[in-house]
Amino acid sequence: MVGYKRLTDILGYIKLLFNVRENFFYEKLGNVILRLRENKKLTQEQLCFLCEINRSYLFKIEKGLTNPSIKTLSKICKTLRIKIRDLIKKI
Repeated sequence: MVGYKRLTDILGYIKLLFNVRENFFYEKLGNVILRLRENKKLTQEQLCFLCEINRSYLFKIEKGLTNPSIKTLSKICKTLRIKIRDLIKKI
């Protein structure tokens, strides 16, 4: 098992190595969710209603401003008819 300090060292090295911003992953994730939502011709309001999440929370997810929980991602993926692993592969 990798210790917390070791894990943070590894993540720090990855950030340094690739020179990425801290929220790079979340921005990419949000962009993928946005594209999928638009491809399904859903508004934010419609997706939020179907997923039972707050619209401002979805806005933050799509902009990469927040770290969505697995539960929330699961709801979004189920509504958009995509598996979580396929969503991650698109990033």
